Amino acid sequence: ADHYSDELAKTLPKLYGKNAGDFLGSWVSAAGDLNNDGYDDVLLTAPTFKNKNDESVGAVYLLYGKSSKYTSDSVGRLEYLSGQNSNIGIGDISKTPGDANGDGYSDILISGSTLESGVNYKGISYLIKGKAKKYTTRRITQSSYGYYGITDQYFGQTYQFVGDAVSFIGDVDGSGRSDVALIDDSDDEAGYNFGKVYLIFNW
Repeated sequence: ADHYSDELAKTLPKLYGKNAGDFLGSWVSAAGDLNNDGYDDVLLTAPTFKNKNDESVGAVYLLYGKSSKYTSDSVGRLEYLSGQNSNIGIGDISKTPGDANGDGYSDILISGSTLESGVNYKGISYLIKGKAKKYTTRRITQSSYGYYGITDQYFGQTYQFVGDAVSFIGDVDGSGRSDVALIDDSDDEAGYNFGKVYLIFNW
């Protein structure tokens, strides 16, 4: 059985990280249908991906579904979104697909849980809307993606990391849109490290 598994593995298509130390595949998630072409898509994270300035910003790669076969290749050819800088890198991604605005395109929910604000550390989460066309701006910044409606309530308190984990949680309020949970498991509001979960409806 082991010999058979080894031989089978040699025939499977593979994706390799772009650089040493990227740790591609730390998270792999079903993304739903991001571009609404009828094929489900996949998100792959490389949490220590480095930008041109050698900053570890992290990246989320978009592997679009298709009818033709995949071949082994580097992820360098895939579309990706990266963190803004080393202080606002890519963290967790939702493990379940969701459509937050009900437009028929699945969206991408990402955390950047090490946002630095002055000398304090706070978390932040991003909602990237699915669309038919490619993402022309790869770096997630307020000017390029506007954080898509994130207000101060979605920033963590000092030394609290809202967005340690993020997830679409289905349509909890029956609005026809996917709702969101942001987890801050070290929040101290109710007591030391009691944790907190933010439920966000109609983001």
